[in-house]
Amino acid sequence: MIHGIGISLTATTFDLSKPLAAMAERAKLDGFEFYYTRHIAEDVFELELRRDYIGVKTKVSAEYLQKYIPHSCLEGFLMGEYDRLSYMLGAVTGCNNAPEDLK
Repeated sequence: MIHGIGISLTATTFDLSKPLAAMAERAKLDGFEFYYTRHIAEDVFELELRRDYIGVKTKVSAEYLQKYIPHSCLEGFLMGEYDRLSYMLGAVTGCNNAPEDLK
């Protein structure tokens, strides 16, 4: 379980615990492993899905989150990133768990 993961930007604080926990739970149901890494020096977040030792990653800038993603849309944005990663991982592993509209 993911606890206390948040980002503090100049005037905004995002709590990422709930969206990241939802992504981890969804990955478990889809048969994937989910990893999250924060690179403080670069101020980016790395999201990764793995299956059978094969993984796909994406990086999201904290500055991008602050400027363009309203706090109320954060979970939807991150789930969209999950869908994209799931589709790419499915393409390379032959196990496509992507939603129908992405197939």
